[in-house]
Amino acid sequence: VDGEIAAPWLTDSAAHRVVMARMRQRGRRVGHRPVVYCVFDLLMQYGFDLLELPLEHRKRQLAALPLSDSGLMLVQPLNTGRLRLRTVMDEYGLQAVVAKRLDSRAL
Repeated sequence: VDGEIAAPWLTDSAAHRVVMARMRQRGRRVGHRPVVYCVFDLLMQYGFDLLELPLEHRKRQLAALPLSDSGLMLVQPLNTGRLRLRTVMDEYGLQAVVAKRLDSRAL
């Protein structure tokens, strides 16, 4: 899986500080600084390379995986226009987002 370690319930700058502080600690949950691995893409499954498949297909395969571990979070797509996206970014204090077309390959 492809993803990023994050503290998604915090604003962008606070989340960055928490993740950086946690890099120096061990264990999934240390003190009051929990982080999760936000999973957003599936690049290989059962030894098969999925890079040539469209993102939409890889997302379906990813959603079917049993990601019940509390340290994992499946990132849900935000299918919206630019104005709504900007509102969400401002609401969460995000400086940037990554956008991908559903028919894009992972190359």
